[in-house]
Amino acid sequence: MKLKQDVKNVWNSVPPMVRLGVTLVGGFYAFSKIKSLVGSGALVNASDLAKLKSEGVEPTYLESQYKGFADALYNAMYYVPFGTNEGAIFSIFGKMKNDVDVLKTIQAFGTRRQEWTTGVHGLAWFIADELDTSDIAQINTLLASRGITYRF
Repeated sequence: MKLKQDVKNVWNSVPPMVRLGVTLVGGFYAFSKIKSLVGSGALVNASDLAKLKSEGVEPTYLESQYKGFADALYNAMYYVPFGTNEGAIFSIFGKMKNDVDVLKTIQAFGTRRQEWTTGVHGLAWFIADELDTSDIAQINTLLASRGITYRF
């Protein structure tokens, strides 16, 4: 009980503006940690993959290739100074042969850190944030031309 009273006395001796700052920083930190645990991007539902498999749609690539696609997409959006490498993004989506390929790439992407923040998001969020509507339309047109129904 003495420790609790001592902490209360120290906290009350801190100027109100400092207490407000500590509270805001602590709240932001707690919020960002909780958000990173929950994630904020659309992830793949296992039943979607199972449904496609039951329809005879199989992955075109090995799991490691989907991880490579996901890493390359992230690098094209995150590690390019002053912008986004749209060409690299279009190239990767040009390699998708069916809906399973797109879903496995989204699954491999998982949630990743947004630049300059502690926020984490899925691939769909990054696509919407990094590309303009004409670029997204180009990806969706490319996917549609291959008979892929997934849209960003």
